[in-house]
Amino acid sequence: MSLFNIGRLLLVIFLSFCTSDSLGRQIVSEPILDIEVVSDNENLEAYAVTSNQIILLRVDQFDKPQIIKKIPVASPQHVTISGSKLAYSSKENKIYIFDLDINPQFPSQNLVRPKREVANLSFSQNHLNVGLVDGTVLIYDSKQRKPIHTIGSNNSHVDQICFHFFSQKYLIYRGGELSLWNFVERKQLWYTDPLLQSVQSIQFDQEGQLTGVHSNNKILIYDTKASKKNAADQQPIYTCEVSNDSFLAFCFGPSNTILTLEKSGQVKQWDILKQTNRNLQRLESRTYTSITCFLTNLEKYWVSTNQGEIFSYSLNSRSSKNIEKKPLKPVAKRTIKPQLKPPKVSKKTTGDIPRLAETSKLAETSKLVVNLSPEPPDKITVGQSFRVEFSTSQKAVIWARKIPENATFSDERWLSWKPTLNQVGKFNFQFYAITNDNQSKSINFVVKVDANSPPRFLYIDERSVDTIPLVFETEASENLTLIIVAEDSELDSLSLSVLPPVVGITIEQIGSPIDFQLQEDHWSWKLIFNSNSTGPQKFDLNLTDGFSVVVLPIEIQVKHSFSKTDVINLISPPTKDIHDNSIGQTIRKNQNTETPLMTVPTGMVKIVSGHQTDFFIDQYEVTNLDFVEFLNQTDLLVSDLINLSATYVNIEKVDDKFRVKEGTRSENLPVVGVSWFGACAFAEWKNKILPTVEQWEIAAQRRLFPWGRGPLTNADWEMTGPIEVGTQGSDVTPSSVFDLASNVAEWTLSEEAGKRIIKGGSWKSRQLESLKPFRLALSPDQTLSWVGFRCAKH
Repeated sequence: MSLFNIGRLLLVIFLSFCTSDSLGRQIVSEPILDIEVVSDNENLEAYAVTSNQIILLRVDQFDKPQIIKKIPVASPQHVTISGSKLAYSSKENKIYIFDLDINPQFPSQNLVRPKREVANLSFSQNHLNVGLVDGTVLIYDSKQRKPIHTIGSNNSHVDQICFHFFSQKYLIYRGGELSLWNFVERKQLWYTDPLLQSVQSIQFDQEGQLTGVHSNNKILIYDTKASKKNAADQQPIYTCEVSNDSFLAFCFGPSNTILTLEKSGQVKQWDILKQTNRNLQRLESRTYTSITCFLTNLEKYWVSTNQGEIFSYSLNSRSSKNIEKKPLKPVAKRTIKPQLKPPKVSKKTTGDIPRLAETSKLAETSKLVVNLSPEPPDKITVGQSFRVEFSTSQKAVIWARKIPENATFSDERWLSWKPTLNQVGKFNFQFYAITNDNQSKSINFVVKVDANSPPRFLYIDERSVDTIPLVFETEASENLTLIIVAEDSELDSLSLSVLPPVVGITIEQIGSPIDFQLQEDHWSWKLIFNSNSTGPQKFDLNLTDGFSVVVLPIEIQVKHSFSKTDVINLISPPTKDIHDNSIGQTIRKNQNTETPLMTVPTGMVKIVSGHQTDFFIDQYEVTNLDFVEFLNQTDLLVSDLINLSATYVNIEKVDDKFRVKEGTRSENLPVVGVSWFGACAFAEWKNKILPTVEQWEIAAQRRLFPWGRGPLTNADWEMTGPIEVGTQGSDVTPSSVFDLASNVAEWTLSEEAGKRIIKGGSWKSRQLESLKPFRLALSPDQTLSWVGFRCAKH
């Protein structure tokens, strides 16, 4: 290297340690709300979040942030980056996914908006995990806008919630209690006692083994590793506390440490195991917003300000490099976003008020500051409520100058309000704070109240409510059960009634949400109708949320039809159970055994069994086209055979004839939504029978995988609904029986406690366990979108 180049290098190194304005870089001209580290992308190391953009950053040769890309977004609330994928949720709970390698300026996916507020986002492999404020976790893949899986917890009235998806845990803070949960098992692991007050933020460490809670000017550290079951009175393992200052923000650092940023600008490092602390840096006087530590590079941490600056500091030295140097702007009087609000200060008096002769710095700190926690909402809906606590930097009296008549301001500290039906519009709140030495401050804000949206019926017995009235059929002296599902956009409690009252109708609320797979908050009821009348029954379903009523006309037609007992009597009794071990022996014994010549019926496969008579079983599951032919020839009550309104049922009735729905190309898809009675009736019409559980398992070779050894690949197993029978080429037994572990599960003849057993995997199977010999007992009149059948013959 020449002397000239060495001189240039030394000059660059010298300038890197100088903090002159000429080396400053402007990151943004607005407050930075948050900065986070990215550990799995070689092209970027961190990102910053403002009110309208996400800034991708890397560390340059001088350890200072360097802008890679600015992505304009709308009101980002939660952001996550993994590899080349970026996801964020907006203030309206819309979720967008960007591919940073292809086009970082426009989202590649716009996901279906959840009904509840988004609390966390995180990528895991090819999936995006979305945590909601009630503890529900939605899992999205890279191909669908709707979640492919939902883990529901359905907690209510949650003040704060924090997820750690890798360890499958979340923390809930509500009513002063902090509790740790496993969201997969829906199990509470521990909770705190006594109660915690004024919790401002909650964080997990990177491994999910520790959590930090910012409460009452303390940072409480809790152990979130494997805990005792239902452990009560959980105590912190370490408490960070300062006497003459207040915490502004904190983050987890390397090797069981945390970094804290105090309002005065002091940064400390706390060792959780040794229970010691040390001062790292006294920052310049600014309004700081966040702090983050580079866990992959343990030598530095960053802090951000509300003036758009980012500072880089070393954990081992006190040198810093600021990215922007410009005159500080005065902080707006209007309270800003929650991430930027100052921590709540002690309510104790700050001592004697400084005289004018004292330094300007002391005079500045003596100014009266009023904080509101949490920040008042800009908008609420009739029926909702909010509660705000006022705190002051000095002892002061707060007067309520203008509040709504039904609002409550108690102990000069707490404001609570729940607007009524006639309180729709904008409402001004005005308060006045004054100290003993006549320092004063006014606090003003506006809350907009929207009208409460009426509830709505979603569907009844899986039928849309678009057609009015809804007409249902049943037999005389038989029970008709309807599942009614409704929702309310404000999550109000709903109630359902029948008007005018009808003899023989009962209504029972059965849950919210009604199903493990639903990603939204639904209410559901079971309506049971039992009448000996042969005439139609007409009534209205009245749905109310306490503010408005929605009416849905219903008509029930009562008909005479066949007896389901007659269908059962047409079917031969099931064969006697066989022990599992003997089945495998029988299959191996008879693989090379000659049997009498038998004609194999078309579309069926011969199955050899030693303990039972040899039998035939359908090579494929019964299709929509097969079942349409049966419906057009039977005089049985169709509603007992199949639910034509169920999801993935592609059969319709046009001009008194049944057909496969036009344009669906679903003739060769397996028929679903069929009851056990419908499957039996079809089998009898074909002069066949449903297979017993034992026959089904013999046909499946009694293996973990019916096709032989080894699981299917993910590509083989990707299904979002039923597919054409026999096209899942990997799912076939040595005897050429298709789709035993996929496509749809299948009704069998066998009975268990009055219910009928289904066997096999389906398109909804998500885990390897579902490929095992699957066994589930269902009510014989139940209809599901993932259950079909095939027939057997002796």
